[in-house]
Amino acid sequence: MLFDELISRPSDRELRKIVMKWWNIYENNKKISLNDLAMILLHSAGIKHKTFDMTILRDGFFKRNIFSKDHDLSNAPISLQQFSKILNKFLDILLQKNFWTIIQDLSFIFDLVSVIEFMKESPHDSVRAVSYLSGMKILRQSYYFSEYLITANIPNKTTIIQKIEELKSKLHNNFRHSMRDKSAYLRMIPLKELLFWSGDNPDIMIEEYIRKYILRALRDSFIVNRKIALNIFCKIFENPSVFNREKQQNLFSKLIPELTISLRSNEELDFLILKIMNQASKFLDVVVTPEEELNISMCLYSENESVLDEAKIYFYNNYFKGKVGVNIISETFKFYRKCPVKNTTQFVKNLVSYYADHTTWQDWEFCLKSCCDNDINDYLNIFYHYVTFINRPSLNDLDSSTKNKMRDQFSVSFSKCWLQLMETDKIAMNSYAQVFMLKLATSFNILKLSKKINTTIIDWSLKNFLQGNNHEVLKECLLCIHFLNSFNTNILIEKMLISHVLTGFIELLKNENEETEIINLSHYKVHLLVNTYEDSYENLWESLVSLLEKESDLKKVQLIISVLHHLVMNKMKKYIDFLNIEEKSSQCFILKVQITSYSAIVIKAASNFISNAYQHINENGNLAKMMVCIYLFNIFYFYK
Repeated sequence: MLFDELISRPSDRELRKIVMKWWNIYENNKKISLNDLAMILLHSAGIKHKTFDMTILRDGFFKRNIFSKDHDLSNAPISLQQFSKILNKFLDILLQKNFWTIIQDLSFIFDLVSVIEFMKESPHDSVRAVSYLSGMKILRQSYYFSEYLITANIPNKTTIIQKIEELKSKLHNNFRHSMRDKSAYLRMIPLKELLFWSGDNPDIMIEEYIRKYILRALRDSFIVNRKIALNIFCKIFENPSVFNREKQQNLFSKLIPELTISLRSNEELDFLILKIMNQASKFLDVVVTPEEELNISMCLYSENESVLDEAKIYFYNNYFKGKVGVNIISETFKFYRKCPVKNTTQFVKNLVSYYADHTTWQDWEFCLKSCCDNDINDYLNIFYHYVTFINRPSLNDLDSSTKNKMRDQFSVSFSKCWLQLMETDKIAMNSYAQVFMLKLATSFNILKLSKKINTTIIDWSLKNFLQGNNHEVLKECLLCIHFLNSFNTNILIEKMLISHVLTGFIELLKNENEETEIINLSHYKVHLLVNTYEDSYENLWESLVSLLEKESDLKKVQLIISVLHHLVMNKMKKYIDFLNIEEKSSQCFILKVQITSYSAIVIKAASNFISNAYQHINENGNLAKMMVCIYLFNIFYFYK
């Protein structure tokens, strides 16, 4: 039997010989050739039956026997997976070479399709699998033959066309059955065939009957089937010249909701979805709802490089197309405002190279000056992150020479309008915006700044550090002063600042009627100075220890202990750094002695505070202070 030769896993060459044997039988006796072909299909599915003819399909006993769930198919000569490859090749060779002859033998082809329809009703997966695979092979050839008939000049053309449409209707029914099968693996069979068709004949995919089932497959419970369906659409939109543009636009409009709803479920699917969107958007109109747009925008935060690349292409094509300079920045801002996740770092990272090629620093300055008060924070946020990436050595999107040149240009250009922007109401009255402006100032290349501009920015920062009260602004002011004064150090500026703040803090502690809020603000400034300038250590330590011996107010004592603790921790950090370099250095020994001495003072102060706190606990109700000091005591006892 021909089937016995098939299950021996023949090579492609041997398969062609088997097809030739069957073809010789067909030419001599079509009935026998039909029976042989039907037997191949049945045996491939594991149905062990010695003979076959068309009458057996109407045999109720035969049907009940092979369709029974108890029918044993476990001894099928080849497995469901194994048969697929062999039968697939066999049918391809048979139908591609001989189908146009066979299909004109309408009686033969309709009988063969009857066998296929008969098998699709089986409860057994292997039987339905053979039905679906063979049905799809014949359906494909039927489409080809329909195209051929349009221009062909053959006898009885009208009758043949009617019969072919009838045949396609039967096979469509088989296709519908396969796409609704309970088995995910069996639903994969027609999808794989459609994927194969879509490469050579993507126009078939736009047929309403085929298209609607591919769309449904996008929601298949089995992810592999969803992936195949997406690959089919990738093939469809690869070549815009194949189809009528109106048909493609109609398909794409129906496809967009299905695509966007599936985003962010799986990285492989995300990549294919965005690839389809990008292919189609080259020649079709992309119309998305705000919800769909948000789903697409979230892919800009993907950690998968392939997904990210496609998301960037979509973003460039649909938001920046035909735009330059200020318009690009404006579109970025609009998109950023719509996006539900404000991961500015990731968002801007994806746009750095595009910004570098299509915007100038003057464009950014214009946007910052002209934007409304409510938008300045987001504009500055995006701009700051862009500048940060330009200064980042690890950024691979731009070469180092380009980055250095851009940083120098930024330093010269933006520094000139820095103070002007700072004095506008939308920034002067907005601490959040001031923080970004100060951060931008620390991104300048100091060597490119004029002395006048450098001094102007330092003066503004000094004034606001001494007079301001927002913690974040104070912190950035001090960093800005330290950064801009680091190259040509003006020692007088730093000494004046340290002296002014420390003296003010000491005076506030001495004043019995000073408000707690003002003392706390001064205390915060002292902490910032201690972290930044070592010169502030010694004088401050001596002043605070002296004041501690006289102070009785528990709140002020706690503030003093807090600063002393901070000073000791800074000494400790420096000591550890020295240990990592050279353990026996004289400086290391001096630090160790200082830490021991300082720790003893703080431990004593903390102990006294705890003792006093117990006496005033009912009056002050501040158990938290006591717990803080116990914590400090334990730390310093450990280091002692």
